[in-house]
Amino acid sequence: MIGSPLYAASKYFKWVDENGVTHYTTTPPPEGKNSEEVRTYNSASKDQEKAKQNLEQRRENDAAERARTKSELAEKEKEQAEPNAVREERCQKHRNNLNTLKTGPRVRSKDPETGELIALDDEARAKMIADTEKALANCEKK
Repeated sequence: MIGSPLYAASKYFKWVDENGVTHYTTTPPPEGKNSEEVRTYNSASKDQEKAKQNLEQRRENDAAERARTKSELAEKEKEQAEPNAVREERCQKHRNNLNTLKTGPRVRSKDPETGELIALDDEARAKMIADTEKALANCEKK
C-alpha cells in the first residue's frame, strides 16, 4: 500500500485483523473478516466541479461588468467632448432601426435575461416602431 495513491481507488475497506490492527485496503479483507466501506471524500469535494463552474461564471460576469462600465465611461467622455457627434450617431442608429423594423420580414431581438435571439411578434414590433419614432422626433427637434 505504501507508494500507491489513496485517491486512485473508488472503494476502500476498513477491517481489523486478529491482532487488533486496523487495515485500510482497496480490496475486501480475507474471508471471515468483517469490514466496512470507507468514504474517501468530504462533502466539499462532491461539489467541487459545481463550485468551479460557479467561480468561472462569476469571473465571466465580473469581466463583462468591467467591460460594460469601461464602455459606459468611454461613451460619457465622448458625449462630453463631442455632444453633437454623439447625438447624430444615436439618431442615425434610430433611423437604421426604424428602417429595419418597418421593412424587415422578421425582426429578432436579444432577450435581456437569457441572451438568446427571439422573434418579435406584431405587438412588440409595433411598440418598438412607436418608441423609435418618438426618439426620432426628439432628434428632429434639436
